[in-house]
Amino acid sequence: MIKHVIFDIDGTLIDTKGAFLGALDAALLRKGIKCGDILPYFSLPLADAVRDFGFTQSEYDEWNADYADRLSRAPLFGGVREMIETLSGKVRMALVTSRKHEIAHIGLEGAGLLKYFDRIIAADDVARPKPAPDPILEYAKGAGCDVKETAFVGDSVHDKECAESAGAAFFAPGWAPLSDGLKKYAVTAEELIAAAGK
Repeated sequence: MIKHVIFDIDGTLIDTKGAFLGALDAALLRKGIKCGDILPYFSLPLADAVRDFGFTQSEYDEWNADYADRLSRAPLFGGVREMIETLSGKVRMALVTSRKHEIAHIGLEGAGLLKYFDRIIAADDVARPKPAPDPILEYAKGAGCDVKETAFVGDSVHDKECAESAGAAFFAPGWAPLSDGLKKYAVTAEELIAAAGK
């Protein structure tokens, strides 16, 4: 029975591609790094890229501030608001993200969704962020629920690995662009609503 639905935010609830790529492109241009060099870091904490590419704290802060500004104006995917409003009456909801806690708040607040989530677990809230199971296990511990009662909805292979290693159900957002490897896990908003509370 799914009593708790946990969502990723970037590329799952909010169409953050433009915000992320815009801020990333500006940061890379300032640093003289080619975009292809950083592709392996997608869906991982930005701290990993900052460490490996030698960004100074001030350079990272500038990158982060630019992304936060763009994120506050990023659009929701079609049908997401209605889906979240409907789910809020059926299950408890939370957010797990590879971004920092502050950034997650900015995205949700800008989209007007913050009030629907019981908890946000960001990369800086756990020792091991996604793809490790820690964020989902931390949520289950705090909510006092069996992880088998949770479902995680995310758009990356790291989300899938996080859910599977934690023992939670995994769904990919059928309303958002997905890689070929995740399409078989896709559900529509209507299918997710139907599964919730069962």
